[in-house]
Amino acid sequence: TGITDFSALNEMAKVQVASYQSGEVQLDKTKLNTFLGGLKYPLLYFDIELFMPAVPLYDGTKPYQHLPFQFSIHRQEEPGGDLKHIEFIAEPGTDPRNAFLNQLLQQTEGEGHLLIYDLTLEKNILLALKSLFPDKGTEIDQRISRMRDLMQPFMERAYHHPQMKGSVSLKNVLPALVP
Repeated sequence: TGITDFSALNEMAKVQVASYQSGEVQLDKTKLNTFLGGLKYPLLYFDIELFMPAVPLYDGTKPYQHLPFQFSIHRQEEPGGDLKHIEFIAEPGTDPRNAFLNQLLQQTEGEGHLLIYDLTLEKNILLALKSLFPDKGTEIDQRISRMRDLMQPFMERAYHHPQMKGSVSLKNVLPALVP
């Protein structure tokens, strides 16, 4: 038997329980349409890779500091349009941060939103680069202002699949969406 009195649960928990008990997707079209309707093209699906050396490799770095060395962007000009892949990977053996930032700023010029799943890390990387390269602060701030978090509709329970098991981690969301 399941829970029948939902009154003590917050809205997120109510959606999770309803999804679990019914075995069905819970969908709030209004919340989902609000998120999707607020996106501006071109969309740039964006991800950063980094490394964290225990022993600092470059002047001014600290143990285990996040150092970005690679990014990947899939650019979509219009709804339903093809994706164009753009990537950067730094040359080994050199401090990657300046080349990384220059390429990132070049490849993300213009309009449109940068879409990231759980944007906290990417935003913090850009803020750290802003501290290191203050002359590029305005451009970095402009990119940060265009970031949108793909995790948001799941956190707001605009969509919840029972296989997500109450989690919005990509490790739970992706297999539920794409078995």
